[in-house]
Amino acid sequence: MKKLLTLILLLSTYAHTQWIPQNIPSGSVVLLSVYKQSGLSSTTGWGWGSDINGRAYLTTDWGSTWNSALLPDSARVIVDIERYNNTLYGSGARNKFSKNLSPKNIKEMIIEAKAAGDHNRLMQLSMGITGAEDYQGAFYISSDFGSSWHYRGTMPDSVSYMKKMAVTGDVIYVCVSKAGGDRVLASTDEGRTWKYSTPHIAGLTLNDITTDGAANICAVGMVADSIESKGIILVKPFWDSWNSRVFGEVSVFRTVAATLDGFFFAAGDSSGNEINSLLYSTFDLQNWSRYNFDGRLKIINRIKFVMWPMSGSAIMLIDSVTANGPTPIIMKSGHYPNNGQFIVAQYFNNGNNFMILYDAYLENFNSVSIVGSDDTNGLLLYNPLSNLPVELKHFSAVQSDERIRLYWSTASELNNRGFEIERSFEDNQGQYSVVGFVNGQGTTTAETNYEFTDNPGINGVYRYRLRQYDFDGTSQLSEPVTINYNESIINTSLGYNYPNPFSKATRINFSLIAESKVTLTVYDLLGREVNIIVNEQLPAGEYSRDFVPADNLGSGVYYYVLKTDEQTLTRMMHIIK
Repeated sequence: MKKLLTLILLLSTYAHTQWIPQNIPSGSVVLLSVYKQSGLSSTTGWGWGSDINGRAYLTTDWGSTWNSALLPDSARVIVDIERYNNTLYGSGARNKFSKNLSPKNIKEMIIEAKAAGDHNRLMQLSMGITGAEDYQGAFYISSDFGSSWHYRGTMPDSVSYMKKMAVTGDVIYVCVSKAGGDRVLASTDEGRTWKYSTPHIAGLTLNDITTDGAANICAVGMVADSIESKGIILVKPFWDSWNSRVFGEVSVFRTVAATLDGFFFAAGDSSGNEINSLLYSTFDLQNWSRYNFDGRLKIINRIKFVMWPMSGSAIMLIDSVTANGPTPIIMKSGHYPNNGQFIVAQYFNNGNNFMILYDAYLENFNSVSIVGSDDTNGLLLYNPLSNLPVELKHFSAVQSDERIRLYWSTASELNNRGFEIERSFEDNQGQYSVVGFVNGQGTTTAETNYEFTDNPGINGVYRYRLRQYDFDGTSQLSEPVTINYNESIINTSLGYNYPNPFSKATRINFSLIAESKVTLTVYDLLGREVNIIVNEQLPAGEYSRDFVPADNLGSGVYYYVLKTDEQTLTRMMHIIK
């Protein structure tokens, strides 16, 4: 009966990698959002006609060719894209009438805001929010993956813009601009009708919104009066109403993101005079902790995650403030973004001070698409990030009794003979020894789950890594995982189910520090009970139970809850059928 311990060790080095500019048709000024699925990609933003007009593009051949999508004539902008089932949703605005602005005017405003370091103004201008009264919030849908977009539903008249969006189950949440203070709108009928979800907060500006795999919602921004602005975080647990917290040490929160298994990360600017980004995280939506992140002379504009269980693989889009002005850089993290690998491609070092990056989309852990603008056009960059023959999805270590269990999975494999497991002890000064070998699957496009059990025997810090061998003898090393092994650690714990995702069955491990009445229950995202796995009095000890989903249980994210006499623990699982 040992506490579950999981920790991923990450690199913090600078590296160069290859970014491939995509050939987007001319006419766009700013690209704000991108969504990708295999060879299909859709991107949206705005350009110029007689006024700011919406732009959307689609590729069906992995980016070889991009074609303009169909938009309503009055479309002003699509700010954000999300997907639900086979439909793409878009949040943005429509033009009520043409103001016949010169494109030079707003471009000069953007340049001036960037040169002055006015990132709040820059954020609004990039979405086409000029402060005029010639536009209104609009919701878009596309049933052909972005080839054509159409309006759906009507907004309250006071909503001037729909901004960032989060979709969980059949509920859509959108941050909207309105006089007196921003709000979150919600729709339960695919955007046909809308109601205010958050209460009115005077002086509120909302910049981003996200959800995890359990329908918990988090929105961030700032609340301002005539003297100062302070960062604010609003949260809505799936079982409760909205509540908020103001952070005096933060002037504004710019972005928030969540992993599928319930970790939330929010980034904002320090309220001091120096430029300094602050990074906070929480697992329970109540207790936010500040990460030890070096944010000096950095502005974190966007955090995006790969949405898979047991992985927080992340991309952060950052402006690094230099003597020559802000320079875009990208931080890629193998897991949670308090640490990671900075990827600074040569493309970003060409002296183009007008380049701004707005959004990123990660797919299958090994590719990323990024959109923004440069001094001439909308910008879309693609990077595969990895050319390894084996696509490693996750790698973790947990302690159970006197054993350490290693779990990893691959999304695909090419000529994979297998994995050599190497271990290093804290006293070995980084020297690794081989402790085992697990055969691979050769070549497969199917997801494969692996595990290995080690018995170290001595308390201390251990590092494990995988050396993957091809049949021709070539090998690749994974990044290590580290675990503090201690036989004296005893606690009630709920482990991650394994495998995850799964289709037929998964195993859940849990331990009890003392005898207790125990229930282990599976729920769907709406809080409906799906299955009771355990409902009995159990003595202290360590337990494993298998969960086999019913035939009528559909694909999606579910959560399982362990309740004892003393506490309640929750984890996420992902069923794929």
